[in-house]
Amino acid sequence: MANIEKRAADYQDIVTLSRSSIREHFITLTPEGDEPPESLFDRAGRAARERDAEVVSVEALGMSAADRASMEVLSRVIDGGDVPIGWVENARTDNLCGLHLWLVSGAPIRRLHANGRCVGTAWEDADARYCRIVGLTPSDVAADRDEQTRLILREMGVILADEGMTFANVIRTWFYNDDILDWYDRFNAARNAFFEEHAVFDGVVPASTGVGGRNALAAALVTGLVAVEPKGNGTQARIVTSPLQRCCAFAIALGERHGLPVKVDARFAEVGFGSWEGRTRQELEAEVPGQVARFLLDPVGNRPLGAELLDDFTARVQAGLGDIVQAYAGQRVLLVAHAGVIRSVMAHVLGMPPAVMYRINVANAGLTRIRTDRERTFNLVSHGCP
Repeated sequence: MANIEKRAADYQDIVTLSRSSIREHFITLTPEGDEPPESLFDRAGRAARERDAEVVSVEALGMSAADRASMEVLSRVIDGGDVPIGWVENARTDNLCGLHLWLVSGAPIRRLHANGRCVGTAWEDADARYCRIVGLTPSDVAADRDEQTRLILREMGVILADEGMTFANVIRTWFYNDDILDWYDRFNAARNAFFEEHAVFDGVVPASTGVGGRNALAAALVTGLVAVEPKGNGTQARIVTSPLQRCCAFAIALGERHGLPVKVDARFAEVGFGSWEGRTRQELEAEVPGQVARFLLDPVGNRPLGAELLDDFTARVQAGLGDIVQAYAGQRVLLVAHAGVIRSVMAHVLGMPPAVMYRINVANAGLTRIRTDRERTFNLVSHGCP
């Protein structure tokens, strides 16, 4: 069981995640008015020492170029110096800058190095192995931007390989690109080519942040990632998710927190609504009054223009459900999916025709429990429990 504790104070927020013998601390510090960087960094060092924990990563975000002179102070006060630091510059405009520290206690850590610098941390617990990379820059900062992108992606792959991982284990990436708007399309093209080459698109594509920011080495970009490798082949619980972001992002975060494997299955994407996609009920009613009500009364005969056929939708969902039952017999599986998928599964379990499944109410963040045996006899245990 995991427990989350949050403490907020002026210019400092601390979130602590406790699970088994492991405690992780996420500390955010911002300057107190015109506080000089040395003072801010010293506060960060005290906050880290007070937790009796080891530093996973440090990020200095939005600092000015003039603050670079104090980087040695930051390195020295945080865990003695050999720590991975990501340095992303802006201009301290409106004091929108600060530090983010990630600490862990209860688990020994190992430092990861590349290009003569500490660029990451690895550690493990009873459930999984973890790899955090931060502040990684290309090995050749004089190369053109496209080549620097390719270099940094390859270097990320080498570090992962040294830890027995691949990009399939990566759940989150960060890219801080200098003058980002001037070359973001080229960056995306280089990244997509790398992902295609390494079959990243065949699995869970890591959530990613790409923003503009300079770095101390004048590289085209600086990057970071988090990767997780669940332990053991005898996993008795796992997560299957729709590929759509509103489900997939939650599923990946939940899997990382509990060390559970996550599989993306396109068959559990929401039913396609054709011309209704991305539109609100109010917009549809304003366009053609009563069309939503007619759809709910007869979802087979009154489907939106270009919508997925209901029989096709239920067939793919049932096929996916059948594969889950066959592949993970005896295990607990959390399926993170949409209202239409949940209705389709329930209709199948209860022997209801698809035409009446929209009579089932599905609340946001609801939980439906289903049990099955080796003969594939399904029983609905509960529905709608938060």
